[in-house]
Amino acid sequence: AMPKILNGLTTEARRMIKEDAMYKVGVLNYNNTSMSQDMEQVNATKWKGKVALIDATEYVRASTNSNCTRVYAFIYNSNCYNNSNSHNWMYNSNSWWTISPYSSVITYYMWYVGSSGAFLDYNGFHGDSNDRDGVRPVVTLSPEVKITSGDGSQNNSYNLSI
Repeated sequence: AMPKILNGLTTEARRMIKEDAMYKVGVLNYNNTSMSQDMEQVNATKWKGKVALIDATEYVRASTNSNCTRVYAFIYNSNCYNNSNSHNWMYNSNSWWTISPYSSVITYYMWYVGSSGAFLDYNGFHGDSNDRDGVRPVVTLSPEVKITSGDGSQNNSYNLSI
């Protein structure tokens, strides 16, 4: 069955999505000292599917602030998350979940991005009063997809075909 998230896509757009992409779902500890350590942890476990959520490191890597190069910085360094919209293209002032587990022991704790742009640490996804229920679905494009025009900028987005 087609995941509901894909219902609004054209048949051509659905054909562009890789059927069996590998997504990084490894447990991510909060006290890593580098992005390479963060990446090693999220890459340790993979999941095969059609649609997933971004992992916590993908949000961090979307930042252009050179002081914000690991997940830990987005917890404790206010320069990384105050006014995140000025240096992180994924920031949109809403809270949302990543696919990254916080703990292999407490299986319902996941990393989320807070409305300030910070990883406000972690929390259970069982529902709470903070209304962190947004998601950022991701897909992997099939290798047959080609860019037919555009440069990827805000005013000249890519046009794709298969």
